[in-house]
Order: sequence, then structure tokens, then C-alpha cells
Amino acid sequence: MSRTEKGWIAELVIPRTCLGVDPKVGSFIGFDAEATDTDADGKNKGKLTCFCPNGDAWKNPSLFGTAKLVE
Repeated sequence: MSRTEKGWIAELVIPRTCLGVDPKVGSFIGFDAEATDTDADGKNKGKLTCFCPNGDAWKNPSLFGTAKLVE
């Protein structure tokens, strides 16, 4: 993860065996990422998501954004 003038860039590596398909450069996949600030008591203090504005993508994949696979 690195900071830019406009925010942050995060690079993510996912083993292709986890995708259940043979991904190719230029393919598109559904994607969302979420960061949650949770206290020791289990209560969320805050949440930030990439594509899903209400944070429900974890239970509803139709709310995912689209990511393009690149080299």
C-alpha cells in the first residue's frame, strides 16, 4: 500500500486457485474491499468500502464493483 497525492493505492495478490476460474490479463471480476475499525468489545467505530456504499457486499455480491486483471 502506498500513499499518493489523491489518496492510497493498494496492490493485492490473490492466488488464482481461490478464484475458481482460469483468469487472463484483461478479464474482469467482481470485487469489493472493506476496512473496518472495530473496538475490543466488537462494536464497529467506522467502515470504509471501495464500491458498496452501504457495506453489505459481504452478504450480497451483486453490490461488488468491477476489477480488471492486469499484469
